[in-house]
Amino acid sequence: MKSKIKSFTSVVLIFAMILMSVKALDVKAADNSGKQKIWSGKEDTSWYKTPSRVSDDGKYSVYEISTAEELAGLGKLVREGNTMENTLIQLKEDICLNDTSNYENWGKKPPKNNWTPIGIKPKGSAVGTSYIDRLFYKGIVGFAGMFDGCGHVIKGLYCDHDNRAGLFANLEGGKVFRVILEDAYIHAENYNKDPWDTLAGGIAAELDSALVYQCEFDGRVSAKGIDTVQNGMHYCAAGGIAGYSMGSLDPMAIAEFFFAVELNFAFTDVTALSSGVSGIIKGSSIINCINTGEVRAERHKMGTLSSGGIIGYGNNGNVINCVDLGENTSTEGGAGAVIGSSYGFYIQNCFYSKGKKGLGETMAGGSADDTAINFVHAGYDKDDLVKQLSEMFVYKGGDLFLSCDTRVLDKGKSKGSAPKAVSSVKSKSGSGKVTLSWKTVKGAVGYDIYRYDPSLKVWEKCGVVGKKSGKAVFTDNNVTSGTSYKYKIRAYGRLNGRKVPGKMSKVFKAKASKIKTTR
Repeated sequence: MKSKIKSFTSVVLIFAMILMSVKALDVKAADNSGKQKIWSGKEDTSWYKTPSRVSDDGKYSVYEISTAEELAGLGKLVREGNTMENTLIQLKEDICLNDTSNYENWGKKPPKNNWTPIGIKPKGSAVGTSYIDRLFYKGIVGFAGMFDGCGHVIKGLYCDHDNRAGLFANLEGGKVFRVILEDAYIHAENYNKDPWDTLAGGIAAELDSALVYQCEFDGRVSAKGIDTVQNGMHYCAAGGIAGYSMGSLDPMAIAEFFFAVELNFAFTDVTALSSGVSGIIKGSSIINCINTGEVRAERHKMGTLSSGGIIGYGNNGNVINCVDLGENTSTEGGAGAVIGSSYGFYIQNCFYSKGKKGLGETMAGGSADDTAINFVHAGYDKDDLVKQLSEMFVYKGGDLFLSCDTRVLDKGKSKGSAPKAVSSVKSKSGSGKVTLSWKTVKGAVGYDIYRYDPSLKVWEKCGVVGKKSGKAVFTDNNVTSGTSYKYKIRAYGRLNGRKVPGKMSKVFKAKASKIKTTR
């Protein structure tokens, strides 16, 4: 961590329990973890030998993992010094880290496997040989790559660790998206009485110039600090998505992420960002996330408490397009439905169902605006709420879901689905134009066309073809004669009336013919 706030010692407990009606939806995985392979406790790094593919621009390598052992292997690689910069890791299957049949008693009787957060040494390991080493977190390697959960569920994560607890220990410039954590139990405690801050978060204990996008947490998070402060540098925080968030995010890095990374859904509908890219350049950001549980902060002998449905404490950043459907029952400290305490952490297009305010308090010297809306008091039902949010959310069976959630999309219970990738694209050059044609995709109701901009190094949407046209043809008239162009096409379907993008096609090249002139 590059900066510190006023020292304090506290305990923050965040209890998150799914409020969704499983019987009504019939989409949640069965509670019997015995039907799903449970993590052996081993770490498999063999998947890292050869990437599955390399991005079209050659800027990053893509690796695919599908087992709990391979996910644990990622943790091993990072803590040994590999930050995974310029790397995209995609989770291709649901995984189970522990048998969850006794989940409610994990606080007293832990399960077999204790998760070591990605980027930190196992519990009880020495983090440095000197006070200075420990003070500046020499035991943590920040994750700087991209992790795409692809809407799959990571179930049964139990993490009891020194000082940092969560799926990731620290995202330092890293980006995590479409991760669904279910039946998770996360606890951070300063067992060694080191001069460390104690942080716990569902996705990550700490965000530093990082981005968390379209993630969901279901579980319990707690953090416990020490009774005495050494050198005035210690505090304690916990949150369903992140324990603490700070930093400064490069706007070009955000633009490149949203427009260039080959994901299986569209980011270019910038309504998801409320005020667009400019709204997220000031610091770490949490975007399109849902909390459905109870939040409670309890005083620990000394210090200031912070508790929020999305984040406990935010220092210079943004919470955008997020929803808190839980309840903050804290009676002390900074308590808000979206953010507990803020030092320049801004709320944009966020909603909550309970409580009097979205932002608990603004720290001395900081600035923030509480623009979150209690949608119940505003007269919205959840169907109305979805209309206020981006197309990354769907309303089904009386509950709100992320549109990427495989429990909704992959079980065949919903009306509509994501179409397959477009293939067999043909290009035809004309005088000052390029025409693309392709085979129609089953289930598609339209197609988004993207063209690569080499000056900005991003893929930009250049056109849309609707189903009503009856044809799978697009003509790009905004071209320069004699110039070659790269295109991609993404079909999209409808899920419960909402747009669901399919997979992106391969890259197709075309050249605009020179305009013929007559004398």
